[in-house]
Amino acid sequence: MSSKMGICNICGDYSELSKEHVPPRSAFNKGRWTQYLYTDNQWADNPLILPNTKRIYQGGVTFSTLCGKCNNNTGGWYAGSFSDWCHYSMDILKRAKGKTSLYIPNELYPLKISKQIITMFFAINDSDFRKRHSKLVKFVLDKRSYPLPDEYKIWAYFKIDENLRYISESYIGNFNKGPKPIMITEIAFPPFGFLLTSPVDKEDIDHRLTNITHFSYFKFEEKRHFDLRLPTLPTVINIAGDFRSKSEIEEAIRSSKASRVRDNL
Repeated sequence: MSSKMGICNICGDYSELSKEHVPPRSAFNKGRWTQYLYTDNQWADNPLILPNTKRIYQGGVTFSTLCGKCNNNTGGWYAGSFSDWCHYSMDILKRAKGKTSLYIPNELYPLKISKQIITMFFAINDSDFRKRHSKLVKFVLDKRSYPLPDEYKIWAYFKIDENLRYISESYIGNFNKGPKPIMITEIAFPPFGFLLTSPVDKEDIDHRLTNITHFSYFKFEEKRHFDLRLPTLPTVINIAGDFRSKSEIEEAIRSSKASRVRDNL
């Protein structure tokens, strides 16, 4: 099979693109996964009903969007610390049976973790993401650069269900605070979900989210202790920032259908 050539999503060079595991392969991302292919009508009618059309992939979730140099550098600098955190947190989640209500002690390399998270968002977005967010390019490629630019926030939650999320940059509205939309992109793969957003309050998305932007305020070699309390949130349907339960979504679907029936009377 011929190699894929293209623009690297981080450095912008035209070169052979490598497969970037998102999250890293060492963070539980090496098994089989299924992509369900909805038609527009199927999704609009009821996104909870899985379509018959699907694709099954082996070897973990990958994106051929980074050049070999960016893939190797970011993997060597950041992926190990991120994977260690994933393994520690997965063990906590299993012991707690997915119910997290207490602050959990963490010993980690916060800057490396924040840079791995941003690297993953580069991987899942389009090649122009680097142009729209040029300050993030320096943040990732200069391993000692800190903190995260003020234009962004990173949010986190625990995730235990099998509904993965890879949602590229989109915009949602909060008309209570004015017409300016909120930039949002999201990745969810057990044991974590992450959102990268414009600098908003968590109430603008979901009040249960935990802000981990402060991870980026430490030096590259610094290992720090944090007491973290992350919520365990469902990702039932593939909409960024939507953490409704299945029953809440079912009720919304029933209400929408009833409203359409009344409108047609």
